[in-house]
Amino acid sequence: MNRSESINHLMKPGRVDQSRLAQQTICYQREMNWSVSVSWGYSAHIYESILPRYILRKPIETFRPWMGEAKWPMFMFNTRPGDSTNPCEVPHWFFLESIQLGNEDDIVTTYSRAAKRGLIPCSLGGNHSADHIDRIQVFSPAKTRLEAGRTECCDVLSIAEKNTTTVRIRPCMEAEEIA
Repeated sequence: MNRSESINHLMKPGRVDQSRLAQQTICYQREMNWSVSVSWGYSAHIYESILPRYILRKPIETFRPWMGEAKWPMFMFNTRPGDSTNPCEVPHWFFLESIQLGNEDDIVTTYSRAAKRGLIPCSLGGNHSADHIDRIQVFSPAKTRLEAGRTECCDVLSIAEKNTTTVRIRPCMEAEEIA
């Protein structure tokens, strides 16, 4: 994909729901010991361990400063290093493949695996590999407009049916921890 094709691809979800574009939602799949992070309309990650939200909310450095040896702070926002080789900290990357309107109340975004991680599975007790997952389907409410500063929550509904994981985005419950 060239630059203009990339921008057009990113704008497809923006035309469907501008308020949600690139908004991050984090949820956990406790049986598999996975953390799932969705940047709506752009990318999704599966981590093979339960990581705290305060870590997952920081973007991964997948870029370098333009000025070579820039002085700290190099960016206008906090980031976390993108060069870890710890399989419990390195995500499986999925990027937006398609967006479509589901039934009248849903928007369905599908994210496909960018490439295999090339790492062994996380070996913490009880963790399960996500190597077999090729797609993540995310269902989000079509009629909900996000207010500034509002966060949504999500649930991992199913795993590994046809190598696809299903996630549903929903409003956070009153007592739900979003810190």
